[in-house]
Amino acid sequence: MKEVNLIPDDPSSAECIKQLEQEIKILRQLHHPNIVQYYGSETVGDHLYIYMEYVHPGSISKFMREHCGAMTESVVRNFTRHILSGLAYLHSNKPIHRDIKGANLLVNKSGIVKLADFGLAKINI
Repeated sequence: MKEVNLIPDDPSSAECIKQLEQEIKILRQLHHPNIVQYYGSETVGDHLYIYMEYVHPGSISKFMREHCGAMTESVVRNFTRHILSGLAYLHSNKPIHRDIKGANLLVNKSGIVKLADFGLAKINI
């Protein structure tokens, strides 16, 4: 879940809301095993909640830190296959992620990698 504090009449908050609305619009359209699943969103008072799939234990960045940067070739191959599969699906549906990095690539306990954080994504027309 992503929680955002909404501040009325604040230009930076308005820009943040616009970016989050774009992220929600994109996530709503995407259904693929290598993309974090979007479940819904709601505004309660001055908070926006975005509900998404929980991917544990976390990011590839975290995985690298915990394993001292060491990964076997088979793990790298598996991660790469999942990332490319998610990107191929994403691009076939027109969005471009624009922020692929270890912190935005989540890996679950089964070793499945999922693309996350579509805050900078744009629809490619």
